[in-house]
Amino acid sequence: MTEADVGGGRSSSRADIVGKALTGIAIAIAVVALILAWVLPGQAGPRGAAGTAGIAGPQGTTGPTGAEGAQGAAGQGGDPGVAGAMGADGLACWDLNGNAVKDVATEDRNNDFVVNVQDCAGTQGAQGPQGPTGAIGSSGANGADGISCWDTDMDGINDPPEDANLDLVFDTLDCRGPQGPTGATGATGATGATGATGSAGTPCWDTNMNGVNDPSEDVNLDLSYNTLDCQGPQGPAGATGAAGATGTTGATGPQGPAGTPCWDTNMDGVNDASEDVNLDLSYNTLDCRGATGYHCWDTNMDGLNDPPEDVNGDFMFTTADCQGPTGATGPSGIVTTGIFNGGVGPIAGSSSVYVFAGAWVTVSTNASQRLMGAAEAPLSLSAGGPQTFEYGLCFRTNGGGPVNNFVGGAYSQGEITTTRVSWAGTASVVPGAGTWDVGFCVKNFGALAIDDNDFVNGWVLVTN
Repeated sequence: MTEADVGGGRSSSRADIVGKALTGIAIAIAVVALILAWVLPGQAGPRGAAGTAGIAGPQGTTGPTGAEGAQGAAGQGGDPGVAGAMGADGLACWDLNGNAVKDVATEDRNNDFVVNVQDCAGTQGAQGPQGPTGAIGSSGANGADGISCWDTDMDGINDPPEDANLDLVFDTLDCRGPQGPTGATGATGATGATGATGSAGTPCWDTNMNGVNDPSEDVNLDLSYNTLDCQGPQGPAGATGAAGATGTTGATGPQGPAGTPCWDTNMDGVNDASEDVNLDLSYNTLDCRGATGYHCWDTNMDGLNDPPEDVNGDFMFTTADCQGPTGATGPSGIVTTGIFNGGVGPIAGSSSVYVFAGAWVTVSTNASQRLMGAAEAPLSLSAGGPQTFEYGLCFRTNGGGPVNNFVGGAYSQGEITTTRVSWAGTASVVPGAGTWDVGFCVKNFGALAIDDNDFVNGWVLVTN
């Protein structure tokens, strides 16, 4: 730093000090003047000339923001501006793809073949709150029973050809879907290895297949064994030929020798005293006797009373031990088998008669044949109960008439509730000659309908 710099700096500091001193003096004089003016008010003198402006003091701190002023009066309206140019047309609210074309296929939302504001829709709103649960509707009426999947001719009858798996039960195991299309032919497999040479066959003339040319096998007796000796199986017997004409009666033959009288037991041609059996001194057919027979219980005809011949075990050998010959074999026991199954609809209450519960089957009997069967059905009430009912296996004349329990008055009773239970019946009866409908039956004399049911399944046999 040079001397001139130092000197200049000092001059500036002194000027500041002098300015501040003069300012302080001016302020003091002003204060005194104010006090004197207040204490000794006098006539105001003429306004003095403005003094030179003092050196600006340092910037004071910002004061607090003043209160907001009152609203000024509204200014006069300005002149209207010049009208702007016409803007371009906006998109119609129905113009979903923005092509300004009325696309009927996609923009005619109400399907009236006109595209206009009635086809406009806003954006999808937010999902509203869950509404309250509506009241439970009443139960609809039971629909008609459908056709079982195994009932291929849809006649409602379990026909024997529909028991596909031959288990005598008609159910979903007998159901078959339609025949599918023929699959594509697979690729030809590789040629397998040549099999081993088979054993030599038996010649057609070797009827006992012993590998030996037996004399009986030389059918044409040419002392050779070849295909000329082969015979096919015995053909069926031909029809009986017409009867021949009756021949003429032959000449009478010569008289035969005299026979031995039946009483001449030793056949010596002499009437021996022992041959006069009835002791009437005459020898005639009254003295004839057959050969000594065996007792009817002497089954081995040895003339002895063997223990096995005491059939009734009374230690005596009498006609009570006699047995006749074995009779001819009777007819087969089971003549017909019938199966019934299907859904059980509501069974009306307050009834005094039996009705079939679901499906039944039709069979025929002669006067002595018997019906034997069994069935079960899951039944219950949809509400209420309990109540008592009768159930079992029943029959009626085919096509109508009263439904009769197999066991008559020895019927079974049950107490039915809202819990589904499988009720079963099995019985046997000889109904006489006729054609009968047979099935599981119910007599519902309670007030409520038995209306919450499943499928009935049962069978019946016609036996001799």
